[in-house]
Amino acid sequence: MSSDERPGVDVILAPAGKLDAACREYYDISDKALLAGFEREKKALRDKLQKAQLNQQEYEGKYESLQTQYDQQQQQLTQLADKFARVNFDDVSPVYQEALELYKAGQIGQAIAKLESINPAKRTEEIIKEEKLIVEAEKELDARRTALEEEKRQQIANLKLLADMYSVQFDPVKAESQYDQLLSLDSTDLEILQDAADFYRDNHRYDKGMRVCRIIIANPKAEEWQVGNAYGHLGELYRATGSLPGALESYTKSFQVYKRLHQAMPDDPLYKTNLASSYSQLGSTHSALGNLEQALTFFEEQLRLAKELCAAYPQNVEFKKLLAISYQFLGNTHTSLGNLEQALTFLKKTLK
Repeated sequence: MSSDERPGVDVILAPAGKLDAACREYYDISDKALLAGFEREKKALRDKLQKAQLNQQEYEGKYESLQTQYDQQQQQLTQLADKFARVNFDDVSPVYQEALELYKAGQIGQAIAKLESINPAKRTEEIIKEEKLIVEAEKELDARRTALEEEKRQQIANLKLLADMYSVQFDPVKAESQYDQLLSLDSTDLEILQDAADFYRDNHRYDKGMRVCRIIIANPKAEEWQVGNAYGHLGELYRATGSLPGALESYTKSFQVYKRLHQAMPDDPLYKTNLASSYSQLGSTHSALGNLEQALTFFEEQLRLAKELCAAYPQNVEFKKLLAISYQFLGNTHTSLGNLEQALTFLKKTLK
């Protein structure tokens, strides 16, 4: 909740089963579009091979890269379908709604054309320029600023939707360019920064992801939990690029943030959950570095917090998953240490 008149987050309810049905529908549409884009690119490669624009070795290399890219996009479809299914049409602009309805009807090209026709990047740039003028005469232009903020939110939402649709059409380069534009327009907005960081991480643009995480950490408006999350994401990116020392340093900083927050509010489930995740990240990294005894200590702390969460919220499925994962990490670590009886005990608890 917020101290402002309006809460920071709306909670939207839907009839049971509606979200699952929408997810399946969006998934089928996205899967079909992605496959069509993949087949189109494969055909273009074959044509180049036949016209001797590529030799066999070049063709095989590009084909393998294309297949890898398709597989990665395929893995993201479930998350994308869930994202589209959760859109509440009462909260979006008419253009956004029309584009998403076209998408839902399988007319993805028309949906993209609709978003491109309004040029959300250009309009967002115009809005941000006007915002600077508003600061100079804030009292007189307060009503205008409120209107522009709402329109900017809608235009940024349009731009994000355009990026998502480019991804579905198997055009990650254009999708990436939308987030690049967003950051070039405003690299101080924490919502833009977080969405861009998530996109770069999910699409393996590690250098860009690291840069955005560091911008979030340095942002004076970032709350402490946002800084902790950014350090955690930075650790993930370091691990993905094989830099375990960098991952360990980032995870340690994330851990320090959530340890402070948990100590200040020991009963807050979010801080306790994120602190448990920090222990897990540190344990996994120490395992990868071969520091099994140290890893064991962190996994034991994760288990302690997971037990507390499950005791306080016995019906929460996510906390049960956290508890199961904690037992599994301990079982795996004891296996690596040769403590097979102890490992068996923990893995049985995972199964339970």
